[in-house]
Amino acid sequence: MVSLKENLINQDPEYSRLLLLLQEDPFDLQALFDLSQKQMEFKMHKEAMDSLLKIVKKNKSWQERKAVDELVRIFVELGNSDPNVAEARRVFQRIMY
Repeated sequence: MVSLKENLINQDPEYSRLLLLLQEDPFDLQALFDLSQKQMEFKMHKEAMDSLLKIVKKNKSWQERKAVDELVRIFVELGNSDPNVAEARRVFQRIMY
């Protein structure tokens, strides 16, 4: 059975368009960033952080560290008690240092 959340996501044309763009070019950093924004909108926090981590891994300084800044903003918004934040922070630290 499809959840209400999954149904909303599947009906969002922008989300679908971004997924198609990334199938064609998995390293389209702007599409990854835009996807992370959609994922946050749908409360897909882990997925959003994963999308941003892909950008940081590929290019730390992309658009004046836009992905880095967004990751930090999400970390603060969700807080340290969120297990997905803890994991994303570990990955982030490995990438950055």
